[in-house]
Amino acid sequence: MLFIFAEMPYGPHGAIGRIMRHFCLLVGYAVFVRAAAQDPPHRAYTVADGLSSNTVYCAAQDHEGYMWFGTDAGACRFDGQRFVHFTASDGLPDNEVLGIHVDGSGRVWFLGLNGRAGFYSQGTFSQAANTSSLAAIQGHHGLLSIADDGKGGVWIGGFDSELFHWSEGKVTQTEILVPNVPPTRGMVKLLRLTDGSLFAMCNMALFDIGDGPPRFRRMWGSGEQGYPLAVPSGDHFIAVGRSRLLEVRPDADRLIALLDSGATVHGGRMPFVGRDGDIWCGWENGGVVRVRERDGQRPLV
Repeated sequence: MLFIFAEMPYGPHGAIGRIMRHFCLLVGYAVFVRAAAQDPPHRAYTVADGLSSNTVYCAAQDHEGYMWFGTDAGACRFDGQRFVHFTASDGLPDNEVLGIHVDGSGRVWFLGLNGRAGFYSQGTFSQAANTSSLAAIQGHHGLLSIADDGKGGVWIGGFDSELFHWSEGKVTQTEILVPNVPPTRGMVKLLRLTDGSLFAMCNMALFDIGDGPPRFRRMWGSGEQGYPLAVPSGDHFIAVGRSRLLEVRPDADRLIALLDSGATVHGGRMPFVGRDGDIWCGWENGGVVRVRERDGQRPLV
């Protein structure tokens, strides 16, 4: 039998070359589809996967890479494969975990609906039952926010104008009340700017948090009572006021956008600042408002 290889179409432009190219493309596509099916860009974890509850309030990642989730049925730690559950019987301050924060020392803090706080460190839970300083932290209606003080301690804000400072096993408590204004209690939210300065917001008031007691800075002109709808953005905050979106700075407000005038006063939702500087803000019965940054500048009204 005589084989004449020179006449066989093996070159890249021959029939067999085309067949091989198509075959490789098909194999590559099949591998891609299979890989995409096995590792989708997103997935949901539920109680079926080991989560303690489908009601998840908060999330944080500790210094070892574990993800922590606060739920209405305790806290969960996730290693990428499985969930480990923790409840009050394990040392959590409450089974309803509203907030989680990892401080600069690696402690994982938990804020409970019952107004108690505790932390997890080196495999052990510390809370009011076994740590006297934590027993001094008691919010009237729950604890809302927490932030490092930059010196190894933490500030904790409550639902009823309470502000706690925990440092080296000692706790001090004060109240966030506006001078010369009839006491109006509210939720205390702690926010840190990029320069490390820490502020507390309560209703329409802004306070410096640092050495000594909180220092009242000012009322922001277009704020409102209730949960502070604000997020840090560089050297200022983006906040939702009465039907408007604002840049709130320590010394002045700047109006960014008027929102739907037909929306209710309390219709604003928490704003979000994207990596490109654009601001997104949901609005009750008004969809989503987007404010675009152009040439490094944000348009102001």
